[in-house]
Amino acid sequence: MARLWRFVFPALSLMLTAGCGGGGEDTPAVHLGSDVCVSCRMTVDDAKYAAAIRTEDGAVLTYDAIECLVRDLRTRRGADAPAEVWLPDFAAAGELHHADEMTVVRAGFPSPMGGGYAAFADADVAAREAATRDGVAGPLTGFVDGSLIPPAR
Repeated sequence: MARLWRFVFPALSLMLTAGCGGGGEDTPAVHLGSDVCVSCRMTVDDAKYAAAIRTEDGAVLTYDAIECLVRDLRTRRGADAPAEVWLPDFAAAGELHHADEMTVVRAGFPSPMGGGYAAFADADVAAREAATRDGVAGPLTGFVDGSLIPPAR
């Protein structure tokens, strides 16, 4: 049994570590339970909703919810605009991807701040989630600029 753990434990550790970043070497690290959202100051606890930006000087800023990211991006213009924006894939336990590879859905997901946002790497999955939950799906920029609004309930 001890011999088995010598091989299983390193493989398991590698798989768990790989699942936390997702997008490759340049994917920013989000430290669940210790990072604090730069917008609302809550602890970042749920990988399915945790987002991040990388500033022009390389600093990584984390968010506990996509709605916090949306609110912050509305104020980040010019020199304050992020160099990169990263969103969690809700369907892949929060694996981070560049925002331009993601489809955002606002449809009553139980996100930390109650905004109901989730993001998906698969646009078809996002469209199904939006339809099932009576929401709206589209690029992050549509939510930042206000052009995507969920249907009235």
